[in-house]
Amino acid sequence: MADSSVKPNTPGKTAIARIYKGNTVVGAGFWVEGGYLLTCAHVIRDALALQSEESALGRTVRINFPFVSLSQKLTAKVLLYRYDKGEDTPDEDIAGLRVLESLPEGVCPARVVSSYEFRNPYQVLGFPKGHGKGIGSYGQLLEELPNGLVQMEDTKAEGVAILPGFSGTPVWDEGSGSVVGMVVAREKDQPQAKIGFMVPGRQLLAVRRELESLGLLALLTDASDAFADAIKLAYRLCCPQGWEMPESLVGKLASLQDVKRGDRPFEAIAQFVGLLSLPDLTLDADLRESLRNWVQQRVEDAQPLLDEAQRLLDQHQVAQANDAPSHLLIYVKDESTDARSVSALFVRDASQYTISTGMGGEPVQAPGQDPFHEKVTLATLPALVQACLDEVLDKAPQRLMLHLILPMAWLHQDCDRWPLMDCSSNEVLALLDEIRIGERFCCAVRITERLNPDILKRFREPWQDKWKQLESLRSSDLCTAFVPGDGVAPGPLRAKLNSPNTVGLKLSTVYDESQYPKLFATLIATGTPAALWLRSDQFAATVAAATDLDGLLNCKISTLPEAIKQCRSAALAMAEDAHIGHHLSFLLDDPNLVPPSTHLSLAMPQP
Repeated sequence: MADSSVKPNTPGKTAIARIYKGNTVVGAGFWVEGGYLLTCAHVIRDALALQSEESALGRTVRINFPFVSLSQKLTAKVLLYRYDKGEDTPDEDIAGLRVLESLPEGVCPARVVSSYEFRNPYQVLGFPKGHGKGIGSYGQLLEELPNGLVQMEDTKAEGVAILPGFSGTPVWDEGSGSVVGMVVAREKDQPQAKIGFMVPGRQLLAVRRELESLGLLALLTDASDAFADAIKLAYRLCCPQGWEMPESLVGKLASLQDVKRGDRPFEAIAQFVGLLSLPDLTLDADLRESLRNWVQQRVEDAQPLLDEAQRLLDQHQVAQANDAPSHLLIYVKDESTDARSVSALFVRDASQYTISTGMGGEPVQAPGQDPFHEKVTLATLPALVQACLDEVLDKAPQRLMLHLILPMAWLHQDCDRWPLMDCSSNEVLALLDEIRIGERFCCAVRITERLNPDILKRFREPWQDKWKQLESLRSSDLCTAFVPGDGVAPGPLRAKLNSPNTVGLKLSTVYDESQYPKLFATLIATGTPAALWLRSDQFAATVAAATDLDGLLNCKISTLPEAIKQCRSAALAMAEDAHIGHHLSFLLDDPNLVPPSTHLSLAMPQP
């Protein structure tokens, strides 16, 4: 409860704090926007009785806000501590603290500005010996000195000089009506001159920015692994288009604080935290609450900021939906005859597709027309793929991805190298070398037998579980989640793939043709939804094969199909056995994107 006898009558007084050593006041500090207390490092050193080589970081001191409550003491933890009085370097004598308890009602943050006017009058309130309840000092602001401090001087005969006990108090500029600095020292050799020195406001604002980053780091560091993608998205939504994205979280926070506010309704760093506090980006309720508290300490009315954050996210999600890739599924059934049943489905937006009803999918007519009549052989499959592509391209698909759902006996074909069309029939394209399907479209193979109802009933759960894990992986984790299977016998390989941390297989050596069906059966039995392997003995024998595979996997799963497409395109400039893109097979089996079927809908409900 605030003491009713204490009435602040000067702007900024409620932000001023006393800092104690035991029951003795050793200096001042002041509360700033963002929820931090600024003071001098030497005040903290005195409060803790530190030796010169000791650091105050992580330690606590006792404080109170005398112009709101003379009696209520609080605990503050030191987050930032710098003390350097070098002869040839700018003076550093500053500390930043976080108050650990709730502040008394009436404490308002001091408004700090970055500049001051020469000869402007200033006011300061400090707590020198004998004046534990505070006393004022007045004077004029003079020039900045080479050590980075600003000289302050009171030329009046009357009045109190800057004395020990004023250190850490804010300097109030009457002209600007703001805090322009912090008292840090006094002139000791000529005390009669009543000269003091302040840390200018621009340095205080820089320290406040650092404290904000430290506070956010404390909140986000442990959680950043779990939602690194949310952090990247929030960063992109808060920065100008084309703004560079630093790799580290520290770099991202520093970069956000460099964004000019301009005509933006909120500062980028505050908007960033507001976005991360939304349920769509952060599932952890405790973390959301901590992020909301951070925003509320920095922004007087947080709700408009949160509303704007939700608007930005909604706008992004609409844009993403409009930019969602489309899919062409060509499904060859597992049959013992040479000519096998085949169907095709065009899915414009996978998020709007329902397996049980087929809603959101459009049947492709080409497999039922002459010359296929819903039957295809391995020899006629390339022509069928061309016919399906020709039909679907008339529908203006967005970033089309081709899914070839093939029997295990056909999976090891070089489908990505099949021709996109007969270029000789077009005068322009006849001037080019043959254009491959894998050069023009993202293209992956999938396992037909995995959709067999009996198999699906037994292995649906691990398949879906591993797919969810695959989608959640960070870019830096994808490579290690693909285990190498080179030279591993079927039993040990199954054991490796059964690991809950394994979502894919990578092979840099070529198996004997007869071994691939057993390999693909192992992927089914373990629920493994993804694999990369090579078709060329010559290239697989090179040292670069394993390294190139790992390089491809240095991304998110959502961008892997495009990375493989680019790899296949880059191979066109290289000799057959000089580039991995000529010989790369890619399997990506999404359990949520399969042809509609009564059996499938019963066996595999939508997650």
